[in-house]
Amino acid sequence: MTALRFVALILVLYGGYNIWIAVAFGLPLFLIWTAMCLLAAYGAWRQKPWSRWLVYLVTVLTIVGVLSNIALLAFSAWPYSWPLESFTVLTPALLAVALCGWMFFVTHRFFRKTEKAVN
Repeated sequence: MTALRFVALILVLYGGYNIWIAVAFGLPLFLIWTAMCLLAAYGAWRQKPWSRWLVYLVTVLTIVGVLSNIALLAFSAWPYSWPLESFTVLTPALLAVALCGWMFFVTHRFFRKTEKAVN
């Protein structure tokens, strides 16, 4: 199984998570994001060249969203006084950023190899 297929599986899980958010919190706009995730996952699984742009879009916007939420929280008033509380809150967010960076890198590397092979 190629690393790009792992990217597709992660995007399917992310899409499922967004469906849960849309239903649990009554946020129908998350269904649009779910569609983007699932379309990117389909294209990545099938190794379609157009899918890299959707993977890039999903990963970059997720990173920007996570970091902007952390910044808003930090500048408004950090609600956690203990460092351990801050660590437990920031760990999932920073892992999401790292995972998105890894997915971006894997997708870029895969399609760069295929472009070189075609030329």
